[in-house]
Amino acid sequence: MNEFSRGQLKVLWHVDVFRRSFRQFKGHTCVGESCIFCALQALFVQFQHSSQSALPPDDP
Repeated sequence: MNEFSRGQLKVLWHVDVFRRSFRQFKGHTCVGESCIFCALQALFVQFQHSSQSALPPDDP
């Protein structure tokens, strides 16, 4: 993930209505390993429950 993508995700995380709507959405059908909804959901759970002020970057 590049720096631009990280910035976009941070913006989405800080938009309260997006975060609440995303968590409450129930009509999702997973499409497997490439499912962006599941990836975002996992990332937002990390953001929500992390004791760190920032999540570590992905290793290439």
